[in-house]
Amino acid sequence: MSTIGKPRKTSGIIFITGTDTGVGKTVFTALLLAHLREQGVRALAMKPFCSGGRGDVRLLQSLQRGELSDDEVNPFYYDLPLAPCIAARQGRGPKVQLREAVRKIDAIKKKCDVLLVEGSGGLLVPLGESFTVLELIKTLACPVLVLGRNKIGIINHTLMSIELLHSFGIKPVTSILMGAEKSDISVRFNAGYLRDKIDRCRVFELPFLGPELRRVGAIKRSAKKIKKVLARFCMAASVCTSSIRKTVLIDKKPVDGRRGER
Repeated sequence: MSTIGKPRKTSGIIFITGTDTGVGKTVFTALLLAHLREQGVRALAMKPFCSGGRGDVRLLQSLQRGELSDDEVNPFYYDLPLAPCIAARQGRGPKVQLREAVRKIDAIKKKCDVLLVEGSGGLLVPLGESFTVLELIKTLACPVLVLGRNKIGIINHTLMSIELLHSFGIKPVTSILMGAEKSDISVRFNAGYLRDKIDRCRVFELPFLGPELRRVGAIKRSAKKIKKVLARFCMAASVCTSSIRKTVLIDKKPVDGRRGER
């Protein structure tokens, strides 16, 4: 399953992937989308592959009402909570080729300056018979944010994901540790270890922002609270658009991703 398309130079796309499913990718994508749009950036978000339900699509759509249809935000939907390729084999959604997925993403990118693309699960989730999330990222040739829940086990999951991305020549890669409502003792050490271990990846921590982050009002309020951190995420992702640079300049302090943010 390694039919990799030819990489191209892509400006203005940020791909949000995770160490696993259920680690907060949609919430973070929504926070970053709200931040960018609040700063006047022409930003949109999409989740090309979605399985089991469209709650994630509805959350993203609540922040960009009327600009895209649900089928544009999520062109490939599967009504079983399975990896897209597996669901397609059961006849519960479309069988997709890599070039078709890229074409759908490119179509939305033409409508904005910055496009946030949320992946499905982790890097090796099979999206089609001949490609995974990893091959899609490789073909898009864009900056990647790797999200993981900040708890015991995150060091292993994050290192495996980042090493895999680097082995495919994918960069820049930024690691984001998402806070949990109930934390464990590992939270005190996870980010520090990862910063020392990974030379080519910036590591950031995001605090737990409350249980109501599936509502547009809560997303917008939280995005304002962590505005400076979100601006630093944009800088770490190195998306080469004037809109992003304008957003980052709101925060005048220099950025040192190895120290991380709280």
